[in-house]
Amino acid sequence: MYRLRPPWRSQQTDEAALAASLRVPRILEPHEQSASSTTTFTPDDLALLHYWTISTSLDIIKSPVGDHYWQKTFPNIGFQYTFVMHGILSVAALHLAYRHPADKPRLVCIAAYHHNIALRGFQNGISQVNDGNSDALYAFSCLNMVYVLAFFGPLCDGASIDSKSRILGDGWIPAIRSVDAVLHPVYDRICRGPLDDLTKIGNWDKLDPDQQPVTHDEHFRSIQQVWESNADAPIYDESLYLLRKCNTYMKQFETMSSEARAEWGYNQDWSAPYIWLHATSKEYLDLLQERKPPALLIFAYFGALAHALDGSWFMEGWGRSIIIVVDELLGGYYDRWIKWPKDFISIK
Repeated sequence: MYRLRPPWRSQQTDEAALAASLRVPRILEPHEQSASSTTTFTPDDLALLHYWTISTSLDIIKSPVGDHYWQKTFPNIGFQYTFVMHGILSVAALHLAYRHPADKPRLVCIAAYHHNIALRGFQNGISQVNDGNSDALYAFSCLNMVYVLAFFGPLCDGASIDSKSRILGDGWIPAIRSVDAVLHPVYDRICRGPLDDLTKIGNWDKLDPDQQPVTHDEHFRSIQQVWESNADAPIYDESLYLLRKCNTYMKQFETMSSEARAEWGYNQDWSAPYIWLHATSKEYLDLLQERKPPALLIFAYFGALAHALDGSWFMEGWGRSIIIVVDELLGGYYDRWIKWPKDFISIK
């Protein structure tokens, strides 16, 4: 007797077949790239785009408030600006690599191929910014953030990179911040376009953790005593304040009704750690790269907030890894101050 296969099982089979069938594209020589002004997408690329539509795009925000931007709006922009389409294909390939580890090395190479093409297109775009391409530049910055977090995080080949430096942001934080920096001139144009909702951060500007203390805020405040007499105290104070603000922003969604969430818009609790990455100062990040203890301690508390996003495939393990690395670097003297982040991720 013939038995129908459940739709989910059929999709899994199709997905595994796709992961096994995709081939690494041949890298074009410079003279070949300039010989034609048109871009030709292959059957493999179209298969990846289909996979993006039915799977990857729905596994980023995982909310009806934001899924349609990834599933429909970004591809529509990609049909006009090929560097955005290559950005989409790069993230789709990484998502497939995450779900099918046996095919990971080849799929990561495919992702890197598309990401490099997308970066070249993005760089060309920022050299001639106009009303037409501002949405494309912003869309790529969103895709780039997911790509960077996945590439340096759950899909990273730890054996080839200094894991401590990688986890502390060497590479991935500059990759995220540098792209966003060039978007400031087009921000107003983006706010008038189809991606306007992605730029809104609700009541962020009105939040003051000093006036609106929330759960766990006392743990964040307690670490200020570590740098009380430090010459860089103002830098640490500012970064910690912004991190406490992120905690306050996230906590308000815990008691928010589904109706209120739907009305809120795109940037909800999951956005807060990313807001901190963009808002914190370069001076703080320099101190973090110098592995100054106060900077490391603040970053461990950022790890606790990032751990709340562990259900996202491209954020998996980030928060835990950050806290573990900071704990190893700080040593026993700071045990009392790093205890809460460690408790938060359930390690001793």
